[in-house]
Amino acid sequence: MTNQNPLTFLSQAARGRAGIAFYIITAVLLVAGNVLGSVPLLLVAAVKIASKRLNAEEAQAAMKSMQSLGIDSNLLYALMLFTFVTTILGLLAGMKWAHKRPFGSLINQSGAVRWERFWYSFVVWFGITAAMEVVNYALHPADYSWVFQPVPFLITLAISLVLLPLQTSCEELIFRGWLMQGIGSLRVKRWVSLAISSFLFGSMHFANPEVTHYGVALMAIYYIGFGLLLGLITILDDGLDLALGLHFANNLYGAVMVSFTSSALQTNTLFRSPDPDMTVMLPIAIAGGVVAFLILKKRFGFAPMSVLNAEQAKVSEYN
Repeated sequence: MTNQNPLTFLSQAARGRAGIAFYIITAVLLVAGNVLGSVPLLLVAAVKIASKRLNAEEAQAAMKSMQSLGIDSNLLYALMLFTFVTTILGLLAGMKWAHKRPFGSLINQSGAVRWERFWYSFVVWFGITAAMEVVNYALHPADYSWVFQPVPFLITLAISLVLLPLQTSCEELIFRGWLMQGIGSLRVKRWVSLAISSFLFGSMHFANPEVTHYGVALMAIYYIGFGLLLGLITILDDGLDLALGLHFANNLYGAVMVSFTSSALQTNTLFRSPDPDMTVMLPIAIAGGVVAFLILKKRFGFAPMSVLNAEQAKVSEYN
């Protein structure tokens, strides 16, 4: 299967109002949705702080690491993911009332997820991640502890299957959909849309605890690099479907398979291991990304890389 020009994904902003004012309105709605979704988590944290009678300084420290408040890990996990539910509602409102274009245009021209692509990329990335884990286990078996607890694990799995796709889809719809299409509407070269959206995606993750543990430089390469992979397959395949599946696989693996001390997700996994050596794991992760790209390219016949150096063509049917 080979894509035919013109590529239409980055042209979808032309189906509605793409002025800067409408992007500002939608950005405000996104923030409002995120804040609204944080209320249940903040209320639970406030109850815990009050019950422990923490002073202001202790409370501030506890809010940076809510696990220290003694909140049940599955409850905390669900409350953290819930913020993305209301954030998606903010994006939906922005698309309907500000941009006045179909919400599905954030996914591809047809407006419907191409499920073959979604599940194929899911299986590819989950499989590559598991394979890398098996290699690491073979080299360092003593690093892995079996921590499976049936009831907590099944609850974590249920939460992951229901809410985690909303979290990963929210990030994809915002960064690879709404934002990358908006930048593309400025008639810049496609690589500019890719670079800016990937940098902003990576920057959003700089508050994660892994950054404190490993340092900004290493984690910036990881997060921005992951954003580049997701953005690249989105542009070259002319739709968000592959990125949706790959991102879900990535986060699901971290949520239910193997956890480590500094992970942003502290869930009931099957295995637990010490923090990996990121100077070793980062090149392995990059290699995994290259392999995934080549597999997906071969299966779905991406547009040539040269299209990144061209401006996104305006599609007349949207004008």
